[in-house]
Amino acid sequence: MDNSPDRLYFPRQTHSDHVLNLNDDFLKLSSMEQLQQLEGVDALITNKSQICIGVFTADCVPIFLYDTHEQAIGIVHAGWRGTVAQIVNKTILFMQEMFNSNPGHLVAALGPCISQKNYDVGDELYDAFHKAYFPVQQLFARHSLTSKWHFDLREANRWLLMEAGVPDQQIEVTDICTFDQSDMYFSARKSGIQSGRIASCIMLK
Repeated sequence: MDNSPDRLYFPRQTHSDHVLNLNDDFLKLSSMEQLQQLEGVDALITNKSQICIGVFTADCVPIFLYDTHEQAIGIVHAGWRGTVAQIVNKTILFMQEMFNSNPGHLVAALGPCISQKNYDVGDELYDAFHKAYFPVQQLFARHSLTSKWHFDLREANRWLLMEAGVPDQQIEVTDICTFDQSDMYFSARKSGIQSGRIASCIMLK
């Protein structure tokens, strides 16, 4: 097994809906050319073994994807912008295109992120998700005292996975809240934008 750090890849995240395939052509590029390819990307896919792909989060949700039949993987960084742009669905579609992946054969896991009770948002977010045809009554709740909307980022992405065809029983969802457990996980809302970042990674052996 090759443990060298040049087998570990992170995108240069910008809350986009861009997905990059780490294929043979990418792996043949120079380090500088690879960095250019990774710029502005928020999800990675590959079917190459011994390539570890990851994303950084601090309240956003990391989503792990594994195709049990075609032996391919994906990793997604989904904040609210990526979620409303359906980045996880676009990642699955790209895996279908590149690897012939069947969503019914995917196993997905949602990692630590901010919980709904701690994620108060403005009306503009509610409107954005409503216009994008998300089930807003299921995903947003008004706080009884502040009247602010609270958004369930985790549930929104679980819903997207099921809409993409991933069976519910093949989706693993952690209940860890980065805000509540900021002593163990980084939370930008709790500690500020300069907080550290959680690295979430996946690799085919």
